[in-house]
Amino acid sequence: MATFILIAHWLACIWYAIGNYERPNLPQPIGWLDELASQTKQRYPFAGNNTGGPPIRSKYITALYFTFSSLTSVGFGNVAPNTNSEKIFSVCVMLIGCQYDPPGPLFVVSLVTTLLSFNSRNQAHRRENRKRNISTPKRITVK
Repeated sequence: MATFILIAHWLACIWYAIGNYERPNLPQPIGWLDELASQTKQRYPFAGNNTGGPPIRSKYITALYFTFSSLTSVGFGNVAPNTNSEKIFSVCVMLIGCQYDPPGPLFVVSLVTTLLSFNSRNQAHRRENRKRNISTPKRITVK
C-alpha cells in the first residue's frame, strides 16, 4: 500500500509539472490547471504567467486525486487531460494502474472509454472554437 501511495505521489507531481510547464505556452487556456482555476474562480491574471491561480495545496490535492482515480479506475472526468502531453501521460498512468489490477476485459473497456472521452472532449473544444470564430489548423494531405 505504501508503494502504491508513493507512486501516486510521484505521478501527481509529474501531472502538476506537465500542467505548470505547458500553461504559459498554450495559445488558449485549456490545460487542467486552467480548468481548475476556472472551476474554483481563482483565475490566473494573464496567460503567459504562472503566478496567481489556485493555491499550491489545491493544485496538489487535485493532481493526487487525478492520479488515484486514474490508477484505480477509468477516472471520473472532472479532472481531465486536455492537451496532448496531458493525454499521453494519462494513458501511461492508466497502464501503470493496470499493473495493480488483474488484466482482462475491464482493461479493454476502460481504454476504449477513455479514448472515446478524449474524442468527445476534443469535439467540444472544436465546437467552442467555432463559436468564438477561432480557426482550427488545416491538415496537409501528402500524395
